[in-house]
Amino acid sequence: MKKYCVGCGEEINPQRVKILPNTKTCTGCSTTGAKRGVTIMHGDVEKDDTWIETLFVEEEDYELYQKSIGRNSNK
Repeated sequence: MKKYCVGCGEEINPQRVKILPNTKTCTGCSTTGAKRGVTIMHGDVEKDDTWIETLFVEEEDYELYQKSIGRNSNK
């Protein structure tokens, strides 16, 4: 089933619809920007009780995180 963008009226890419079935916009009209992933290890390594969590954050928050840990995120 074809879906059309409420912003521009063009057909939304079928792969986007497959991944986001409730989407109403194409990628060009979407107001959601790219996200960055931050991996965080929790627990106690000595007790072998650890797990990893991935947080998805906005680009601005990612830059702040990188600065807070003393890294330059520019590649």
